[in-house]
Amino acid sequence: MNRAQPILRIAEMLRLSRVFIGQRLAVGLKITLCMALLVPMQTQAQIANGSFENVSALPSNTGQWDVLAGWDNAQSTVATPDCFHTSGSLGGDLPETPIALLNPFEGLSIAGIAAIHRVESDPDLRREYLVNELEQPLVVGQRYRLKLYWTNGQRTPTSPSGWATSGLGVAFSSERPAQNQHARLSLTPVFSTSYPQYAEDWQLLSFEFVASQEALWMTLGVFSADTDLDVEIHAGLAPSMAYYFFDALSISPIEPSPVGPVTVVGKGPDAGVVSGYDGEVPVFVPSAFTPNDDGLNDVFSPVLTDQQALSLEVYDRWGSRIASLSAPDFSWDGRDGLGDLLPAGDYVWQMMLAPGKTRSKTVVQGRVSLVR
Repeated sequence: MNRAQPILRIAEMLRLSRVFIGQRLAVGLKITLCMALLVPMQTQAQIANGSFENVSALPSNTGQWDVLAGWDNAQSTVATPDCFHTSGSLGGDLPETPIALLNPFEGLSIAGIAAIHRVESDPDLRREYLVNELEQPLVVGQRYRLKLYWTNGQRTPTSPSGWATSGLGVAFSSERPAQNQHARLSLTPVFSTSYPQYAEDWQLLSFEFVASQEALWMTLGVFSADTDLDVEIHAGLAPSMAYYFFDALSISPIEPSPVGPVTVVGKGPDAGVVSGYDGEVPVFVPSAFTPNDDGLNDVFSPVLTDQQALSLEVYDRWGSRIASLSAPDFSWDGRDGLGDLLPAGDYVWQMMLAPGKTRSKTVVQGRVSLVR
């Protein structure tokens, strides 16, 4: 045997290893090289066409969700989510859609759904959903961060939109969702809004969750029963739907951290949880307070290190606003607007943050426990 052959073989193995590692890293895999063994670690779940830029054709009307690569309408035979494009035409055009005026948050294309819709002939609220087949299934036990941008846009005078609803959320499933016409999907969301949401500008929604199943399907929409929803009229005289536009969705695995959506350092027994927070703003949020006049944790008072908050509002479990505070005093004493003491329980807070160097105006929210 030629003694140079083993050396050549080793060199060839190393060359192939470098190629193999490069290919794996290019698709987002973590690689460990140990004792000449290449061990692929967990893959990163990816939303297919998360910014809706990949379209098979330019939309020329509403209801043309089927031009969006990677997305479907939960297999409904009647529900018609929408795709809008800056180069679309008629009802599929941007910035002027039949629903509202708006530009994409990024790129050229966006998607939208009538999350809930009232029709006189139907006793139940009608639903629309957007479903995405992930490029890789979620890894059970892995913590992920999901980010998306949403808006209601600037409503046009003839638009049927104008409602704001609670319950807008994201659900994951191992099986492809199948909606019966306009009926509600019986999925458990990993996150849903606890009070009515409405905004004419793009808003960031960012939260963390731990995967409980090897889910391959992600669904956007409203999953709560009609009787559990809080619906408000925000625009128009007689709107009949809560319509939401979406753009720039992404999901990525993160290192393990305490359970709950985006945990931040807080005062009180436990840290508060914040959705919409993306690590760019130094927020310190109590998760509980005890307004009993003992001088300890008597008020709920989030702390921002550089005064970036514009407003703070507190809602009860039914979505009714019970406190509205403006800068610089963001201390809530557990009373309603009339000064009456509120009962112990969980409440929802919402804070508007001013634009910064690396973010647009952002709304963050979380829960706080009033303990008596």
